[in-house]
Amino acid sequence: MNVLKLVRNGARPFAVLVFAAVAVIGATAAWGMPGKGEKAPDFSLTDLSGKQANLKDYRCKVVMINFWATWCPPCRDEMPSMERLYKTYRDKGFVLVAVSADRGGKMPVQSFVDEYNLTFPVLLDPSLDAARKFGVRGIPMTFIVNGDGVIKEIVPGAKDWDSAANRKTVEDLLKTGTCAQKGGVDGKRS
Repeated sequence: MNVLKLVRNGARPFAVLVFAAVAVIGATAAWGMPGKGEKAPDFSLTDLSGKQANLKDYRCKVVMINFWATWCPPCRDEMPSMERLYKTYRDKGFVLVAVSADRGGKMPVQSFVDEYNLTFPVLLDPSLDAARKFGVRGIPMTFIVNGDGVIKEIVPGAKDWDSAANRKTVEDLLKTGTCAQKGGVDGKRS
């Protein structure tokens, strides 16, 4: 049912908000997007050097998975702050994985990475396999996963990753410890 029609027919604002929230939650479930507190789905993609990479390769680290594309203006806007975030926390158990939805092959993505001097891992998802597993319907879309592989934050749209709130999210997850800090062997849980 159309929310505007509800309002015109005299529905109370609170009822409209509840209906809208239920509709959004239902749509998210229908899209298959994993929610906060759920295990992040694994994926296997190729990086820019042609090497296979899996999400499980980063277990025991706090992982920020950003779905993006070179042709997406908001994606371009947030990349510099993402690079700064990565450089600040990469030696503390944090990894940022940028999953490109570009279908034009490696060249446009490599040019973008070179232009922005990006140092974090960039993976290619031209068939959108990983994007589908995460239920991504728009970009940019970011998932922040703890060292146990559980989704702790879902961030739709572009963000300023330099903001105190966004940095605090990463810092708080890093405080919970990585596998190596919890007694795992070589950064992997035993």
